[in-house]
Amino acid sequence: MSKTAQRAEADGKPFPVEYNGVTYTVPTPMEWDADVLDFIEAGRVTAALRLILGDEQYEQFRETKPKLRQAAELVELIGSAAGTGN
Repeated sequence: MSKTAQRAEADGKPFPVEYNGVTYTVPTPMEWDADVLDFIEAGRVTAALRLILGDEQYEQFRETKPKLRQAAELVELIGSAAGTGN
């Protein structure tokens, strides 16, 4: 878990994750909807990502015309930064 994510989790505050030059603000894993884990387990990467990022940031991500690979990379990066694994 990154130091930023550790502080954020201790404070219960969202933390920044940078991907492809864009900084997304991500809630700590303890604040994620329980459906996130179900979506990740089922391989529904975009559904999980939408819940983690929220509608506005998810649309910002979609505007970059990402491939599934980029969505999976962002989910993995968020999980790594948050200390949840991949």
